[in-house]
Amino acid sequence: MLLAVERSHGALALGVGHLDVSEGLEERPERVVVYGVRKISNVELHFILTVLRMTRNRQGSPKTFWSQEDGSEECAPKGTYFESKMPQLEFRCLLPGVSQKSIWEFHRDPAVLTKLTPPDKNVTVVGAPAAMGENAIITLRFRQFGLPITWVSRIVEWDPPSGFVDVQLSGPFRRWRHQHLFEDGQLLDRLDYEVPLAMLGGRLAERLMVRPELERLFAFRQAVTRQVLLGT
Repeated sequence: MLLAVERSHGALALGVGHLDVSEGLEERPERVVVYGVRKISNVELHFILTVLRMTRNRQGSPKTFWSQEDGSEECAPKGTYFESKMPQLEFRCLLPGVSQKSIWEFHRDPAVLTKLTPPDKNVTVVGAPAAMGENAIITLRFRQFGLPITWVSRIVEWDPPSGFVDVQLSGPFRRWRHQHLFEDGQLLDRLDYEVPLAMLGGRLAERLMVRPELERLFAFRQAVTRQVLLGT
């Protein structure tokens, strides 16, 4: 399998095919068969190059690209992973003595995302309606793996005080669905997502980069939630 990235007419393009190197790449460079070419974004390019570097340099167990915060029995940093066509993660956090309404009120305002996101992400809410509800659109800007990202999401389900669901309209994932579920004394975040270029190294990146990063983000998120709602 060959991934070829080149600049053509001012745009980046991705070629997928195979290479016959029986006589050496330098001697027979014309033996490249390309199955398809399409334009790619800077995010996808960064994704591809990162996966290729990881694949080339890795030996044995995965390299740690970030520090993992210590968890607790109430809020474990690692989510529950479910095998499916789209990766699924669940993060449960126990909040003993906190009412469902209090959990709802804390999470219903998109401005709280600036508190719930690690400082290194530099997240900014650049667009949100005055009153949240179904079909509301929220626009965020932040940094991910060194790249500036704009994330636009829509609230597709709004069920106070039980929870809500948001989906990505545009952003770093190919697909993203985040279900927020609230009950007396606990909350559950359920993620269904798919990374870009899943068939071309994206699944490897999901396992080695995206999933651990989500676990880090939600460990921070739940620690802040507990600090605010429990004072711990």
